Parts: sequence; C-alpha cells; structure tokens
Amino acid sequence: MNKIESEAAKLFSVLALAREELEKLMEQCKALANVSEVTESSEIRRYPDKTIFEFFVEAELHSSGDAVCWWLDLILCGDDWIVDRKIHLTVRGEQDVLEQYPEIKFPNAGGVADALLGLTQELTTNKPALDRLR
Repeated sequence: MNKIESEAAKLFSVLALAREELEKLMEQCKALANVSEVTESSEIRRYPDKTIFEFFVEAELHSSGDAVCWWLDLILCGDDWIVDRKIHLTVRGEQDVLEQYPEIKFPNAGGVADALLGLTQELTTNKPALDRLR
C-alpha cells in the first residue's frame, strides 16, 4: 500500500470511530429523562467545489420541544481537508449557535485522520450543551 492509500485507509477508519463517538452521544442523550427524541445521521454530500462528510446528533426536550444539535462536518475542498464543528440550540423554532469551534484545515488525509477522533470527542463531551438537556 502506498502513502496515499495508507492515509485514505486510516481516514476511513477514523471516520468510523468519529461516528461511533456520535452514536455514544446519541445513547447518552436517549438515557436522559428530559429528552423525548434523539436523531442521528451521517451523510456524504458532493457539491461542484467540495465534498462533505456530515454527521449530526439532535436531542429534543419533552417539556419545550427545544433541541440541542451537535454538527461535525469533514470537508474536502480542493487539496485541503477542513473540520467544522458546532453545537446549535433551537428554542421555539429559532436556531442559535451555542458553540462554534474554529475551523481547522489540514493539507492531507493523514493529518485530518490523526486529529479527527480527538476533535470529535471534544465536540461530544461539551458540558454546557449536555447540561441543557438535564
């Protein structure tokens, strides 16, 4: 296996690990008494100028219908890989950003693969977001 193939294989493995972290978050949210519904999704979207691996978990509260949504986007744009993470809070249908992490750019798949799991764990363990559901 050459270097590019090795980086691609590593990236696919780390994408699976990142999804597993989001699935753990989904199960954690489901276990909370105040949460009525949890949605999890992962998609790959292709646009003319970029490809996006999109992951999210959304937890809705029983009492108000308000929701917290964790987003993780891995964007391939030209030769760059960009990780974009944010947490949205939806209150009465209006969406606000609870936490916007800085976009991080990587020059190759190997670099993003080395960092993605840690970046995902930082997102999914955000205490203020989880506290909103308690």
